[in-house]
Amino acid sequence: MEKNAVELLSAHPIEEATGVYIYGIIDASGERDFGHSIPGSVEEETIHSIGFGNIAAVVSRHAPRIAFRLLPRESLVIYLSKYQSVLSTVMRECTVIPVKFGTVARDSEEVKAILKQGVSEFKRELWTMKGKVELDIVAAWKDVNAIIGEIGASEEIRRLKEEMAAKPPEEARSSKIKIGQIVKGALEARAGEAAAEIFESLQGLACDFRAHDLLEANMIANVSLLVKKGRMEACSAELVRLNERFAGKINFRCVGPLPPYSFSLVEIEKVEAASLSQARALLGVNAGAAASEIKKAYWNLSQQCHPDKHPDDNGYNGRFDELNRAYKLLLDGVNSGQGAAPDLIRIEISKDRVKPAQPQKGQNIK
Repeated sequence: MEKNAVELLSAHPIEEATGVYIYGIIDASGERDFGHSIPGSVEEETIHSIGFGNIAAVVSRHAPRIAFRLLPRESLVIYLSKYQSVLSTVMRECTVIPVKFGTVARDSEEVKAILKQGVSEFKRELWTMKGKVELDIVAAWKDVNAIIGEIGASEEIRRLKEEMAAKPPEEARSSKIKIGQIVKGALEARAGEAAAEIFESLQGLACDFRAHDLLEANMIANVSLLVKKGRMEACSAELVRLNERFAGKINFRCVGPLPPYSFSLVEIEKVEAASLSQARALLGVNAGAAASEIKKAYWNLSQQCHPDKHPDDNGYNGRFDELNRAYKLLLDGVNSGQGAAPDLIRIEISKDRVKPAQPQKGQNIK
């Protein structure tokens, strides 16, 4: 008997009693209520915003606080679907920059601290993404066996098959391997040529473009386009044209409009006090040390344990790496105005997300 969503989510690994789940950053001032009934919601909670100046974070209460990294895949997919549904709903009203799935702040004050620290970068990204959406497009062979059959009917393959048939079994095996290699190479070449044509056709319609890994053997292209909202119809028309150009041999699937997951994704990391203390101890600096002190301490220590000075001792490689991590961590704190803080919030905006193995359902182009 299949479990429903509530049953799947009833026995989660718990980290803390409460938290504030962060979905994304929007270009809206003050606090807004996006309601309870966002599609995909598993639990009854209010999706609202917490403001700082003229930007805000879209959040919900997160109780109990879930250890997402420990969830089984089937439960994780339910939460991922909810996360995507919330962002897709919010983007109808605001420009939104997604925050990485599973990001939870301690409370609303910590959310405000995150907004304050990243305000300049958040504003820049929101301005860049204003009026734009992501379209995820997958192109795949409709019938890969039919394409292999076409390749197998070529003069070269037919000749090799005739030669193989005339050989004794022990010699025919090498010919069979050669035929397989030729067919594989020809199939890859066809896919590469088709992908190049698809890329060229779509790139001209996009403000930005990302090619992702091919997740299945029959995939030809797996791309994300950042397009102006007014260009969405042109993209649809181009996919129809490509479908006709390849005589229906390639299936095109388009998912969107989406928030710009592949082009602007906020990653927030909280570094606890213990890690900062360890980094300071490693470099021999105090809390509140200036950037010049941190750089000087790093320079002196790195000269002592640089791997080039100890080529026969692998232990120095690890020591040097530890110094680098400590140096970067403490310098990030100073540069973000948190040098003397008991803990540290690090914010990074990723420009090239790896697409998840479970993409949202899309529309097949016919």
